[in-house]
Amino acid sequence: MKSILENPYRIAGLLVGASARERNTKIKRLRMYIEAGEKPPTEEDRGFPALGKLSRTSASLNEAASKLDLDSDRMHAALFWFYNSGSDSDAAAFDALARGDISAAAGIWQKLLTGTVTTHNSFAYLNCSTLQLFRSIMKTTLDASQFELAVLTKIKFLESNCLEDFVTRATDETFKTGKAELELVFLRTLMKDMEQVKGFTPAKMREIVMKLRFTVKNDFMKDFAQPLADEIEHMVEATAKKRKNDLLSAATRGNSLYKDTSDALKQLKEITGATDMKYTEAADRVANEIINCVVDCFQSGMEKIESPLNQLKTLIDRSRSMTVDGALALLAEAAPLLVKLKNVVDGVNISAVEGLLKKASGIAASSAARQRCEKNKEQLTNGVNVSGIHANMSSGIASKALDMIFAEIGGLVKNVERERDTLKKKVNDALAIVEEIERMSLVSAFEERLAESKETLTKLKKQLDVQMEIAAINELLGNEGLSNLSIIEEAKPHLRIIGNAMGHSDDTFLNISTAVASKALNACVALVNWAQKEFSDAPSYHKQDAIYTLKYCVDMAWGVTEDMGSLYLRSDFESRLRENKSSLSGLRDQLSQIDLPYGFRPSIKIPDSGRGNSRDSDSDDNKGKGFFRKLINKVTGN
Repeated sequence: MKSILENPYRIAGLLVGASARERNTKIKRLRMYIEAGEKPPTEEDRGFPALGKLSRTSASLNEAASKLDLDSDRMHAALFWFYNSGSDSDAAAFDALARGDISAAAGIWQKLLTGTVTTHNSFAYLNCSTLQLFRSIMKTTLDASQFELAVLTKIKFLESNCLEDFVTRATDETFKTGKAELELVFLRTLMKDMEQVKGFTPAKMREIVMKLRFTVKNDFMKDFAQPLADEIEHMVEATAKKRKNDLLSAATRGNSLYKDTSDALKQLKEITGATDMKYTEAADRVANEIINCVVDCFQSGMEKIESPLNQLKTLIDRSRSMTVDGALALLAEAAPLLVKLKNVVDGVNISAVEGLLKKASGIAASSAARQRCEKNKEQLTNGVNVSGIHANMSSGIASKALDMIFAEIGGLVKNVERERDTLKKKVNDALAIVEEIERMSLVSAFEERLAESKETLTKLKKQLDVQMEIAAINELLGNEGLSNLSIIEEAKPHLRIIGNAMGHSDDTFLNISTAVASKALNACVALVNWAQKEFSDAPSYHKQDAIYTLKYCVDMAWGVTEDMGSLYLRSDFESRLRENKSSLSGLRDQLSQIDLPYGFRPSIKIPDSGRGNSRDSDSDDNKGKGFFRKLINKVTGN
């Protein structure tokens, strides 16, 4: 620090407060030592070489002498050197400095810093602050805590009532100055000296001074106004350059500028006031650049949106097969474009843009800047709903897909009897497409249509499932190659699906279930009647075999009749079933005393019930078909 290391008092080996006579005597003696090429005795030298290199030449000594002759220069130098109050404390501290023990000297003076500046310790404040300044730059990098303490201590002394006595002792009695002038001289000189110190910044000085209260604080802070304005302008220019090189990152740049200039603008406002031109111009520069970031971000984003958006619109408008497969192809082709659109839309973060505009509006100082903020806010509000572009386009694609689905399905429904199998496959494919659409980003207005479409397809699927099961049962009822006694077992899986879909009390379901039971019951009656007739007509030598056959057939009919009880039936048929079951039960009781021989097999052919004819149980038409035939084969061992 030049003001300390090259201080005129230090070059002359003097302390502040030395009389004119002492100054002249000391300077003459130093000239003699210099001319003789010798160093003055340590006890006589108050230049304190321990503080750093001390370069004394005839020229530097003459320059120091001339400055010490002028009151203003002498006063200036006194602010950055040590004053000899004649106290024992000062004497001890100066001896320590002469020995090079800087810490010991600092400790002596620091003990006297009691918090209040008095006539007894005022010069300890003055001397200690000078030594603290030196200690803050002793190393290669600024010791910020020592530097802050030095400024605080010196300002405290300059603000005290002891200043006037110091000025009188340091200068001629005719020299007039005040604390305001001396405070500015000290701070401005300090700022200039510290420019080359590593780790020091004007911001650090602003931070320290903002904490203090002293006479010329406002005047001194104005010294920072222009550097702050320059700093803000530099940040604005840097942001503008980066923004132009990467428009999509403009929102990020705007936020960074807002954050980076926040403290500087706040300090500038505190220094100059909110209406000062220097502040308003700086604030408007920041606000306008943030608005530029908003505009560039929005416009560049809209330009990037245009390509995938137009491609998707073309997909929707393009003539294509109005089929379920066409809808699937449409979604597959649109998927990567929708992803691309979403990525670009996400890059145009409208909430971030609106937030930036709000920040710019809060910074803008002039009416022109504020009006520009409002104009851009209005354009964003009335312009394209960026956040809804992706959802709208997704919904447009989905809507087109639904149109294609129902165009084909509607045609198939008209010919459902002929196209049932194809229709069922298309409905299943359509439901899969609907599930895929549900995972897309959609506008709320479209979700209602999607829900209705899903409900329609689900109902149609259920109806098709029921119709196919009904068709299967109708096929069973009309199948002349099927043993009627096995129809219940064959129909049960189909009836279960129909009943679950239509409800077990539905008339159609009850009619179908009853038709199955009726056919099985007729078969049971026919079988038992046949067995009874065979028994009646049998000659005596065949009676035993005929009675076995009758019991065999009654037991089989009873099992089938019991199975009918697991079905849902019309009430009128249930009455008929009870009557037949009662009759069959009576016949079964009559035959209960008869035990069939192990492995019994009727010696006469049992007819296939309900078909009115008789076939061998091992014929190709009947192998493995029907519950009744399977049971016959099992019993007979075939």
